[in-house]
This record gives sequence, structure tokens and C-alpha cells, in this order.
Amino acid sequence: MRILPFGDGVVLGEGGSGGFRAPLEDLLKRAHIPFEFVGQRTENSYHMAYPHHEGWPRATLTYLREERLAAALEFKPDIVLLYAGAEDLRDVPDAGIAAARADKLIKTIHELAPACQIIVSQLITNGDYRVEQKVKKFNTCLGGSVEKLAKKRAPVSRVKMHATVKDEGINDAGMPNANGYAEMASAWFKGIEEIYRRSLETTQTTPTK
Repeated sequence: MRILPFGDGVVLGEGGSGGFRAPLEDLLKRAHIPFEFVGQRTENSYHMAYPHHEGWPRATLTYLREERLAAALEFKPDIVLLYAGAEDLRDVPDAGIAAARADKLIKTIHELAPACQIIVSQLITNGDYRVEQKVKKFNTCLGGSVEKLAKKRAPVSRVKMHATVKDEGINDAGMPNANGYAEMASAWFKGIEEIYRRSLETTQTTPTK
């Protein structure tokens, strides 16, 4: 499976060596799931067997959709791990605006790569109370978008990262620390493992000619 980590500085792994990608790589290896990470960037991927990703610090949802998505999908991923939206919440007066941008990004990924599985992450907790209220609304709207697309049989699922990464897993800058990234990796792994399990079941039940 070709896995594309796609999004903002959390995907790059700011605040921790390898971010969530390094512990996720270890989990996938231990589970004997065949994979490789794809993307044009390799920064902050120390000692990783598969260092590639598309993590762009301070990237907004619109920037990712308009400037980065087409090139990223040229790597023909089977799975996209999407984490983005925090940068948008810094500027928009209402989280619904950012959620609409996220919905448009997800739909564009599906339109350009309809067979690709998209795993969408909630945003993690923010220590600023006012921003945290935006985060909660964004996550709720995001869940609604994913649910609507899934009902239309789009290959989209959600990771409830907000409840997964605890306060002690976030540093003073609002980014995950090593523990937070490990918690994120576990959540991503469950989503990938489910997709891999379903693919095996489909292969085993497909009649041969």
C-alpha cells in the first residue's frame, strides 16, 4: 500500500523527530502490513525506512488543495492520511468557514483519485480557550462531512484524534510531543489496519476465472 501523509506541520512532525510517521512506520512493520510512505518531501524523517511525506508547515486547506494536491496525487497513493485546518482557524471568524474548506479539499481528493482511501483526522486540542471552541466546531462539522461522503460510498473515514491525544501529549507551542505523536500513530494505524483487513477479505472472496 502506498500511503500519502498529507497536510500541515503536524504531518511534517514539528516538535518531534519523525512526528507520527516514525512510530506509525514501526507499527505497520510489526503488523507485517506491506506499505511505503510517498510524497516529495523527506525532511524530519531521521532513520526512517520510508521518509517521504507531504507535510507543509503553516499550510492552509486552500493552499493544500490549490497548490500541493495535484502533485501529491501523482504518487498514486492507495491511502491519504489528511491532517489540516489548524492554520485556517487562526484567521477565520467562524470555524464553519474552515470546515467548508476541508469539505472541499476532501471532495477534490476523491474526485481526482476516486479509488484512494482517505482517512481524515480531527484537529487536536488547543490550549487557547477561544481557539479550542473553534477546534470543537470544526471537528463536529468535519465529522458531518465525512459521514455524508461515506453514505455516498466514498472511501472516506475519520480518526477521532481530538480525544486520542491527551493534554500531556501536547507541548507549550500547541504541537504534539513524542507521546502525542505516538498516540496519533496508534489512531492512524487502526484506520490503516482496517483498510488492509478489508482488502484481504475482498481478495479472498473474489472468484477466480
